[in-house]
Amino acid sequence: MIPVKDSACLTQANLNEARLDFERTLAIDEVTYGSYHPRIASDLNKLGSVLQDQGHLSEARACFDQALRIHENLLGEGHADTAQSLNNSGSLLFAQGHLSEAQLYLERALTIRETLLGHKHLDTAQSLNGLGCLLFSQGRLSEAESYFRLALSIRQSLIGGKNIDTAQSLNSLGMLFAAQGDYIAAQAYYEWALEIMEEVQGENDPIIAICMNNL
Repeated sequence: MIPVKDSACLTQANLNEARLDFERTLAIDEVTYGSYHPRIASDLNKLGSVLQDQGHLSEARACFDQALRIHENLLGEGHADTAQSLNNSGSLLFAQGHLSEAQLYLERALTIRETLLGHKHLDTAQSLNGLGCLLFSQGRLSEAESYFRLALSIRQSLIGGKNIDTAQSLNSLGMLFAAQGDYIAAQAYYEWALEIMEEVQGENDPIIAICMNNL
């Protein structure tokens, strides 16, 4: 069972093009702003995300770590941009299998977001769903379900049902119920997520294959 990301899947060609664009932008901004500026941290986060999608996890981690250092030192540990860097680093650590370390980063990001943005914000929902996935991977299914349901509730209330992030939450709940052996509930959530994805992304989008594989 594969998690659906909260952004559209890109083809390898698109990822290669995006990587080149972000590398060029970073080089230009380093000349303009220097190597230690919030703009540079933003560039590093974008480049790191593409590198992670390409499977270059070590390179992505170097980008995320540098972005986090810049944000913490220049903006402070309680800033929204710092929370995004923490979330990026935590998600990468999760992908690398460093679950305990990932949880610390993701929990810090959630705390900042709840304090700054409140309990009903899309960034808060992102953190909740990410922590839910981590708890799911640890077999802590009851705790994971509460995080998934909170994320889904926020997303449905703020952006409605026809949205890729809402579909991500539905897919997460489908994974959880499948793991519990409740296949009827799992099927319902998977079909709901697939219906949204097909409407929003189109039937030929690679992300549809993920949803169909899960179903």
